[in-house]
Amino acid sequence: MLDLQIACINDLEEYTPQERETWTDSLQQATPERYSNFKSTLITDTSGIAGYVSWVRGRLDTPSTVECLYVRKDQRNRNLGQFLLAEAEMRLPMDIDISVRSTLGARSFYEAQGYEYVKDVMSRAGFAIVLLEKRA
Repeated sequence: MLDLQIACINDLEEYTPQERETWTDSLQQATPERYSNFKSTLITDTSGIAGYVSWVRGRLDTPSTVECLYVRKDQRNRNLGQFLLAEAEMRLPMDIDISVRSTLGARSFYEAQGYEYVKDVMSRAGFAIVLLEKRA
């Protein structure tokens, strides 16, 4: 999954090469504990992982979070992203908001799926991303 994530990040034209490098470096240095609460759904094909989504279930006073949603470049525009997001949403509590920390370019995708823009924020690695939420 990390290889797919890095490949997708390297395709993001809205970020500079330095921002993409910083992002991928931070992912490669992350400890397994950072991902220990994540649940994931994968779609595979004969070439490997075609896409995946990871999420963390919220609790009473915190939203659930879609942490990662990536689709391999050759599999885009086939509704895999919509399918994966719907799969994650189906597995999350219905009475708790869902938040997404999105790349700049994916904002319109999430808005088309019913998410509302909240604000621009900085990622852990120091580049601009967008916070969106879907209200319960």
